[in-house]
Amino acid sequence: MRPPGSRAAAALAAVVAAVLAAPAAAEPIVELGTGRQASAVTDAAGTLHVVSRDPAADRVPLRYCRVPAGGAGCTPLEIARDAQWAPKLLLRPQDGALFVVYPGLDAASQLRTMLVASGDGGTTWGAPVAIGIGLSEIDDAELSPDGAFVDTVASTPTGEVQFQRVPLGGGAEQRVVSLGVKRDLLAPRVTHLADGRAVVIAHYAADRLGVRVARLGADPNDPAAWGSATTLHRLRNADASDGDVGPTGAWLLATVKQRTAAGALPVKVWRWGAHGFEDPRTIGALARRAGQQVGQGQDTNVVSLDVDLAGRLHTAWPLSQSDCGGHLCLVYRRTDRRGFMAPIVYPVGAATADTVQHFAIAANSGGSGWLVWDDLSARVRAVPLVTPPLGARVGSKRIGRRRVSIPDFYGCVPTGGTFVHRLRVDGRPGTRILSVRFFFDAGQPSRTDHRAPFRLRFRLAFPPGSRHVAGAVVRYRLPGERRVRSVRIGRTFVMC
Repeated sequence: MRPPGSRAAAALAAVVAAVLAAPAAAEPIVELGTGRQASAVTDAAGTLHVVSRDPAADRVPLRYCRVPAGGAGCTPLEIARDAQWAPKLLLRPQDGALFVVYPGLDAASQLRTMLVASGDGGTTWGAPVAIGIGLSEIDDAELSPDGAFVDTVASTPTGEVQFQRVPLGGGAEQRVVSLGVKRDLLAPRVTHLADGRAVVIAHYAADRLGVRVARLGADPNDPAAWGSATTLHRLRNADASDGDVGPTGAWLLATVKQRTAAGALPVKVWRWGAHGFEDPRTIGALARRAGQQVGQGQDTNVVSLDVDLAGRLHTAWPLSQSDCGGHLCLVYRRTDRRGFMAPIVYPVGAATADTVQHFAIAANSGGSGWLVWDDLSARVRAVPLVTPPLGARVGSKRIGRRRVSIPDFYGCVPTGGTFVHRLRVDGRPGTRILSVRFFFDAGQPSRTDHRAPFRLRFRLAFPPGSRHVAGAVVRYRLPGERRVRSVRIGRTFVMC
């Protein structure tokens, strides 16, 4: 008879095995009505708040809706009219107040930066008021760290980058700061450093991001606060970008125009350091042909970054049909204590109308939240943010001096399609790999490979919309040892 401890351990192992054997269904897409240029936030309770404008409707209404955590939809509420360009929804962490800033028409039909606000979580909204004069559109906006202002950035048809800090406490700001001329169609972005200084990011040179930073303690609506344009911090070969700030500092996410061996563009993240944004780290690959259909001159950024109040980074970017098994997909990755976790792929459709136009991450302080986008058919849609399933969170391990890993899977696998399951081994000598057993979390027989390059093909019949773990058990022997050791690693993927 086994001792109680053995029985408990066996029972725990059985529970873990049952969990790993159960495939997870891909998250359902939540429909949020019709609109364009959606903006979203998630509050501390996990409730999603979304605003969008509908240029196809009479007087261009601004619509708001909210979805509780685990909810399946919402009833849009009109909170303003005459929205002339993209709205930006902001949540003030100090008190949970919601603010929407947008270029709109005031009572005298004059174009202004308008504000609508809610102090009760979106149940009621105040009347629109003008808080800024001088910007014809808003490409990006962020709350100032003290929550009293909104920093906005725009670009004119001639490429001039404009900055304006507008007040939330009454009055309309008229001063507009010119920050030079950008050399790219991509929209400028605004964020802040950890010390509260405003940062504007734009393409001031071809294939190169320039970063303008306001002087500490200066009024950012004063042109002298920004110094000379010749003092730009520059990032070479950086393309589409997004920036955000949190407890771990100020961060920038961008695609980089340096093709990988597979013909893709790397997605990299930079952290603000002593000499500007530095130490780029690659977190994924965005196909060069992805994100081409951005539509109607709207915001053409094809990456999104959100830093939550706990300091975790949340990143996302789209994949084209040719890179995602015939589907249009969004890729989401977040960090934990050890760095970036495995990617989560969301198939969003296979028709041209499903092409993603504008999307954004909305994460809360607990790390949960939503991914929100609108598409070519003017649908506003959302899916909840999820973490990789158990068994897929460790895709790489060191064995002696060598490292073995299962590559991240960017894309989805068509039902009945071929899945190449392989082990990546670095070139360091020493540890001898004896065998690799490739397996899946449900319904697929495992197979073992005894020879490098340790790669096997599987024909998968898992149903569309199911999420799975591709795992491997690596048996190896360290130099000078007779003992055979083993490690288990895994990655997640989705069927479509």
